[in-house]
Amino acid sequence: MKKIGKLIGTAAVTATLAIAAGSAQASAVTDTTGPSELIAKLQITEQGDRLNASSYTSENPTLDHFYDEKADEVSAVIQRLRAGDRVSQKDIDRALDNSEAQSL
Repeated sequence: MKKIGKLIGTAAVTATLAIAAGSAQASAVTDTTGPSELIAKLQITEQGDRLNASSYTSENPTLDHFYDEKADEVSAVIQRLRAGDRVSQKDIDRALDNSEAQSL
C-alpha cells in the first residue's frame, strides 16, 4: 500500500510539473535548438500532456480534453519534424503553449 501512495504522489508531482513546464518550454525553445533536441523536448511535453489528460477525468473533463488535444498537436509537430518538413517557430510555440489550461 505504501508503494501505491508513493506512485500516486509521484504522479501528482509529475502532473504539476508538466503543467508548469508546458508554458515554460514554449519560451525556452528557440530556432537554434537542433532537430533531435527539439524532438526530445516535444516528446517530453507530449508525455506530460498525455499524463495530464488522464489526471482530470472526473474532476475536470474539459481540462482532460484540452490536454488530449495539446498532446495530439505536439505529436503532429513531431511527425512533421521527423518527416523533414519545415516547422515554423510559431507552430512549435503554439503546440507547447499550455497557458490556456489556467482558464479551464
